Amino acid sequence: MLDTYSIGYANLSACYLDIAQYWSCIECCNIAIDAGYPSSRIFKLYIRLIQSHIQLSDRLSASSTLKNLEDSISILPTKVKTKLEKIIATYSNQIENMPNKHKEVLVHKKNTEPLNTEPLSDMVKCKYDDVTKKSIVAINTIQAGDIILSDEIPYSRAIFKEHSKTNCHHCFKKISVIYVCENCTYARYCSNACKNFANSYHEKECGYLCFCIAPEEVILAHRIISRVDYEYSENSAYQDILNLETHIQERIRLPETQLIIFNASIIKILVEYIYGKVVDIEIIFKHMLQIQINSYAVTNMEEHYTNQNISTYYEVRIGLAIYLNGSLFNHSCCPNAVVNYKNGTNILRIRSTEIIRENEEIFHCYGPTKVMNRIDRLNILKNKYYFTCKCRICLTTSAYDQQTYYQQCHFCNNSELEVIDHHLNCPNCEIVLISVDTAKQDIANLEKLYEEASSY
Repeated sequence: MLDTYSIGYANLSACYLDIAQYWSCIECCNIAIDAGYPSSRIFKLYIRLIQSHIQLSDRLSASSTLKNLEDSISILPTKVKTKLEKIIATYSNQIENMPNKHKEVLVHKKNTEPLNTEPLSDMVKCKYDDVTKKSIVAINTIQAGDIILSDEIPYSRAIFKEHSKTNCHHCFKKISVIYVCENCTYARYCSNACKNFANSYHEKECGYLCFCIAPEEVILAHRIISRVDYEYSENSAYQDILNLETHIQERIRLPETQLIIFNASIIKILVEYIYGKVVDIEIIFKHMLQIQINSYAVTNMEEHYTNQNISTYYEVRIGLAIYLNGSLFNHSCCPNAVVNYKNGTNILRIRSTEIIRENEEIFHCYGPTKVMNRIDRLNILKNKYYFTCKCRICLTTSAYDQQTYYQQCHFCNNSELEVIDHHLNCPNCEIVLISVDTAKQDIANLEKLYEEASSY
């Protein structure tokens, strides 16, 4: 099994070298060496490593690998050894003539994840009150494009089953070089670092079939519970998760709540069996309710090609994640901030999309936006998130606050717009917002939609 594993990665390294994917070649060579690649053939891997380091202008790593190559040929037959000594001499000359610059090499990181302890910008603060319970508001004026939440790593995560073979189970990134769990072979990672980070939860889950087939919400709740001994811990991070909204009063009598209670009992059995901890089913039930409301469906843009060789991008849901700070942001159908993820991973960023004044709340969109019918928006939010939206366009009497929308700039909120060549222009931003004809047509269409909705 070990030889097959190491040989597979050794063969993959040759493929990556052939197509000039040098970093991936280095990764595969290192995996094969660590997995016990046969010593009689390990010189092949060292040669590929040297070639990759030379191409990447990494003189230090190339020189170090050359010494390993020299040591590895001592056990080989004389004829083979003589041929390799000539190859070593050639590489030695190349390395000596390389410029003396060093690029960062791939290293196996420790089993600790580099958490961003203060991802929230110093321009915002968390506010609690009796109406919204929690909210993020601006301390000072925030300009359009400013970063509000920077590189927040999930508190817990769970990948969707349909992406479990193609994406990293820890960071959700698309996998090029696969690092699999040697015990269960189900868990897959994009790097040795992610594999090490995931050991904090996968080590206990490994080998249990239920974690391969259970719903993502169940896995996510289990991982939240397993992170801390919540009965005695005063861990502030866990307390922040515990204080997230549940809307239990609105949901307690719904039929689907019975299924959540059933799933909570399964998690209780798993935690007590795997970790040997006695857990309160009410706490697990609370986390299950919180996940449905506060978790993020982490998305990524994937490219698809048509028969005409035209590429189209689609937003694809990769997995579920819950964040300490990201989960505090409330919804608006006309948000002033937008969510995105760093380099195809589950690292969360939130950026402002317009000027936000002091003490204004910062919103992002949970899904329903202002381009949808007002009745549909309210129904979706009520059925999925169990609250009635009270953002400014949902509180208007019409399907859309058309006049307000087209009487102010979306970027600086300037209400003194100018009409130049049949287009609305903002003199402050010096940009064209929309044509007058398009604005009138949009207003007419939305008024028609509102009349149709009102007739139901």
